Amino acid sequence: MTEIGNKATGGFRKYLGNSAWLMGDSLLTNLFTLVVLAVVARVLGPENYGAYAYVFSLAQLFAVLGQMGLDGLLTRELVNRPDDHPVTMGTAGGLRFLGYALGALGCLIYGLAVPGHTETERWLFVAAFVFILITPGPILLENWFRARVEARYSSMARM
Repeated sequence: MTEIGNKATGGFRKYLGNSAWLMGDSLLTNLFTLVVLAVVARVLGPENYGAYAYVFSLAQLFAVLGQMGLDGLLTRELVNRPDDHPVTMGTAGGLRFLGYALGALGCLIYGLAVPGHTETERWLFVAAFVFILITPGPILLENWFRARVEARYSSMARM
């Protein structure tokens, strides 16, 4: 009886620790983002910060193509099929890269082809294009660590 209780307690501690890492990562990331955005808004001023917010808000809309709702599905498949990790990660990586590439291209075309954008906004669209393209890699690794209940590694890397 005590052996079963110890195993249950060990599993509970593992999941509790994993959840604590995820919550701590989210809290620190959000606090850091708040501070950075406050500094950026102060440095850029109202007009330039408005252009920055406009471009990167549109970039997030285009980046949705890369998400495709794969996070939960990928984590489930990694947990349910441990022998297929390379195939699962490769397929998800390819789909994500394709989705993010299409989103980045759409963002760039919108930013450069639609009339009415200032020169500053056009350069920000180019920067957003680059940021969208580098997004898929870290997300795949986070899903892999979450499936293994080892969120502390992805949290430490993000911090």
